[in-house]
Amino acid sequence: MRRRGRKRARNRLKTPRKKDIEVQTHPYFEKWDDVKVAPGTECQTDTLPDIPAIVIPAKTGNDVAIQLEEKDLIDFEIDVKPVVEILVGKTIELSVMEVMEEEELACVREQQGALLDLLSNEQAEAQRLQEQEGRRREEQERRMAQQSDVLKKEGETAEKIAAHATFSSLR
Repeated sequence: MRRRGRKRARNRLKTPRKKDIEVQTHPYFEKWDDVKVAPGTECQTDTLPDIPAIVIPAKTGNDVAIQLEEKDLIDFEIDVKPVVEILVGKTIELSVMEVMEEEELACVREQQGALLDLLSNEQAEAQRLQEQEGRRREEQERRMAQQSDVLKKEGETAEKIAAHATFSSLR
């Protein structure tokens, strides 16, 4: 039991204990608002704007260093490699997607051009058919007018012949 107690005491001595360090907690700046100026006194120097002075407190305490175990350090080659692989992979994936998007946009523009050409051809064909229909209608109206003129002349000729025949028979 005594041996175990001595080992425990030695282990306690080997482990570093936390040190209590006194920390300065009061404000660094002092206010000068409570200073009163006596009436009738003057100041030869220019008044300065209210800019607080930068006060760096004096160093207190001892500088300390951190002790790291070998296992706590990172091996840059091993630990950073997966992160770099992910970044490179995402960048390549994004660039491939952008290239595919550009190709798709080029294909869509090409299809739009083909559709616009087709539309203009169809509009030209529709206009040609409308003009052709208008010419046919005009031709039909002209022929109907000619036919009515021919029928009117035939009617007049028939009336003249009938009138001539009646006039000849009366004679």
